[in-house]
Amino acid sequence: MKKGKNGFKIFLISLLGCVIILVGISFIYLSDYYHSNQSIEEYQNVSSLSIEETDSIITIKGESPNGIGIIFYPGGKVEYTAYIPLLEKIASEGYSCFLPKMPGNLAVLDSDKADEIINENKEIQTWYLAGHSLGGAMASDYVGKHSEDVKGLILLGAYPIADLSKTEVAMLSVVGSLDEVVNRERLESSKDFAPRNAIYKVIDGGNHAYYGDYGKQKGDGEAKITPEEQLVETTTAIVDFCKNN
Repeated sequence: MKKGKNGFKIFLISLLGCVIILVGISFIYLSDYYHSNQSIEEYQNVSSLSIEETDSIITIKGESPNGIGIIFYPGGKVEYTAYIPLLEKIASEGYSCFLPKMPGNLAVLDSDKADEIINENKEIQTWYLAGHSLGGAMASDYVGKHSEDVKGLILLGAYPIADLSKTEVAMLSVVGSLDEVVNRERLESSKDFAPRNAIYKVIDGGNHAYYGDYGKQKGDGEAKITPEEQLVETTTAIVDFCKNN
C-alpha cells in the first residue's frame, strides 16, 4: 500500500514538473515577438485622424466615415500597434478601421474577435475582414463561418485556410514579390479555396514585413522599395477593391 502511495506521489511530482516546464516554454515563446517601432501615443501625436484605444481594440476613423468597416487581424507574434500606419492610410479614405489586440499576439487564439467588434458597431452595415500572415489565415477562418455577414476578405502575405469557393464573398490577395516568409506552394494551392473572381495583386519589390511598422522579419526577403511605398501600394489596392465590390 505504501509503495502504491509513493508511486502516485512521484507521478504527481513528475506531472507538476512537466506543467511548470510547459508554462515556462509558453511564456518564453509568447514573450518573444516583433515590437512596433512606435507607441500608440506617438502615432496619435502625429495623426490627423481619430485613433482611440480600449483594453483590446484600436479604432481609427476619419472625419467623414463612409459606413464601411474593416477589421484587421495582426500577423502572428507582431505587436498590433505596428499596423496603425497602414490602417491610418485606409481610414483617411473614409473607412472605419478596427485593430484588435490578440492574446499572445496570435490571432489563432481568438479568431472570432470580429464578433465583438461587429456587435458593438451596429451603425456599420458593410464589413470586410483583413489580416496579415497568420492574421490573414484566421480572418479567412472567420469569413468561412460568417460568409453571409461579411462583404469581403483582404489577405496580406497570406492565403485562405477556409473553403470560400462556393461563397459570394469577394477576396483580395496582396503579396510582395520578395516575400520569402509566405509559403508559396500553399499560396498557389489555396487558390482552390478562393471565391470565384478573387483578385491577386503582387507588389513588385515588396516583402512580408512592410505591411507593418516593426522592422525586418526573420527569413524575409530584402525589399527593393521603402516601407512607405509598400503601404501606399497596399492602401491603393485595398481601397480600389472595396470600391469595386
